[in-house]
Amino acid sequence: MVTTAPEIPVKDRAGADGRNPTKLAEKNGSAELGSSARRGKRRRITRSSESPSPVQRFFLTRNGSNGIPELDREVDDENTAMVEALKIGGTYIILSEWRSIVDNATKGRPLITKEAVSKDK
Repeated sequence: MVTTAPEIPVKDRAGADGRNPTKLAEKNGSAELGSSARRGKRRRITRSSESPSPVQRFFLTRNGSNGIPELDREVDDENTAMVEALKIGGTYIILSEWRSIVDNATKGRPLITKEAVSKDK
């Protein structure tokens, strides 16, 4: 004699929020169950540790002999660099300068970060 387990109705298999976890997982395309039991703490990403955006500098290039680009004249912005490069039939380079700094905030683990260098004229 073979005994089979009684079939559980669909409404009894629903999660705490009343949704069917299997159907939710199929909708999302994931293999995980979509129940509220897998919810945990969410980590908030803070932007305060990131350094500000670097100051970009724009240079026209001089024709180099061996394929290494040589900086020629610095211009104020990218639009001017594009126009001047078009006039002379050359190219332009965008530079951003960074300084390496060490953060010793965590014990035993120094962290190397970068800091944007401001443009001095």
